[in-house]
Amino acid sequence: MARPIKKGLSYFPFDVDIFKDVKIRILMANYGANGVLLYIYLLTAIYNNGYYIKCNEDLLYVASADLGVSPQKAREIIQFCCKRSLFDDDLFRNRQALSSVGIQRRYQEMVKARAVKKTVKVQGKLWLLDCDETKNFIMVCSPEGEQDINCINSLINGSKSQINTTNKSKENKSKINESKEEESKAYEKTENSSGGEAVLTIPLKDNTNYTVTENMVKQLSLEYTAIDVVACLRKLADYMHNNHNKQRDRQGIDNYIRMWLQQDSAKAMEQQYKADSNNNQAPNQEESYNLSMLSKFDLANMLP
Repeated sequence: MARPIKKGLSYFPFDVDIFKDVKIRILMANYGANGVLLYIYLLTAIYNNGYYIKCNEDLLYVASADLGVSPQKAREIIQFCCKRSLFDDDLFRNRQALSSVGIQRRYQEMVKARAVKKTVKVQGKLWLLDCDETKNFIMVCSPEGEQDINCINSLINGSKSQINTTNKSKENKSKINESKEEESKAYEKTENSSGGEAVLTIPLKDNTNYTVTENMVKQLSLEYTAIDVVACLRKLADYMHNNHNKQRDRQGIDNYIRMWLQQDSAKAMEQQYKADSNNNQAPNQEESYNLSMLSKFDLANMLP
């Protein structure tokens, strides 16, 4: 009898400088060692399952029993991780699933050897990588199990590129440029119509501007309470204006804005912590987070 094909991974890469990551430091500042422990616990569950895991009550209860945190606290930490882009927030809200672009990039690299014998199938509604990033051994399928006709993998892209002639290539480039211009105009209309009054603009690599509106500022201010969001965004706009090689496209600017604000927020929280320490304000047990707290959990046994 043939051995069944393993669905998930036996191990996954783990960065040794994880505690230098701004997102992890912010997670620790808010939830201490329990927050980081739950995040690592969920990573092992995701890779054991493959490239995602369903976030339901069963997961919360099992995690609660294994880690000694309440299901309510576990859900709160997971929601925080999604808002801080440790997991994909849209996937969590719309599909009740936990994953991220980074997780799926590592997954497809890890199954490369397995895919030599058989194509690896993934669910289109849960797969976050676009067609350019998806390897040719990954088959993105619809819920019914058929290949998703909307997904053009790298193998098809490669064959098409060999057929194109020089004239067609020039024609395609012209069409792509026109499409990008139309797309940029559509994005600008959407930003201006749905987000309130414009507060500032950030230059993009296609020589257009990304408009930051009042509604965006209000939403970001609720997430990053330790900083002046408008002041930080003005610094970002100046930085982009003076460093053209650092400018982003319209699809990537949202993530870059959050990364910029997370860094400023982390710096502000560190400065506040140092100021509190200098004032000899001893934090209580719930507010004092120390990496040594992780010693009560055997993290070594958690990781493959």
